[in-house]
Amino acid sequence: MNGLMMFSAMFGGGSFGSMGESGQSGQGNQKKSDPLGALYFLCNIHATCFTVWIRSGYGSEALGFAGIIALVVMAFCMALEPLMLFWIIAWILAVIVQRIITFRSKNVVHSRYNAYPWLAMKVPFLKNEKTARQFTEPAMCLLVGVLLLPLSQFMGVFLGLGFITLMVRNAVEQQIHDRRITRMRDARIEGQWYGDQMK
Repeated sequence: MNGLMMFSAMFGGGSFGSMGESGQSGQGNQKKSDPLGALYFLCNIHATCFTVWIRSGYGSEALGFAGIIALVVMAFCMALEPLMLFWIIAWILAVIVQRIITFRSKNVVHSRYNAYPWLAMKVPFLKNEKTARQFTEPAMCLLVGVLLLPLSQFMGVFLGLGFITLMVRNAVEQQIHDRRITRMRDARIEGQWYGDQMK
């Protein structure tokens, strides 16, 4: 599993609030991250409503709480668009398939791994998974959302918003990733310094 897979695993099944900086705790830090945490949580829930079709190989806990809330959100959406019933049926079937893939897979991944972007990686000349997640998948959501507009304006907008939610979710995850790498690097430097002092 490469570095990107390991990082994505950390964020697959929870909200930003559960991804706090290592070594930081307490109400003060939790309150400080609440606005960004709420934004990440909402974006993650919305993304879960459609990423089950464009990714594969989820961790065993990646679709847990986020999946339940996503299903509730889609059920409420049926009040605005009855055709969402077909979306929900297709989504449930996709989740079942994803669970089968997960439990049959012999690949060892993090329990919250947010899956491999298999569909985006089918784009010709695209070899970078990071690019697939940050740009190709959001662009796909926007394109398919536009194509859905003649069938259902609500469903088209709902999927098209994935362009925003995926971009925001990816940006937050990247920010946390960069911070963790910095802290790990600082810890290594400090460890080396203290080690030298003990000689």
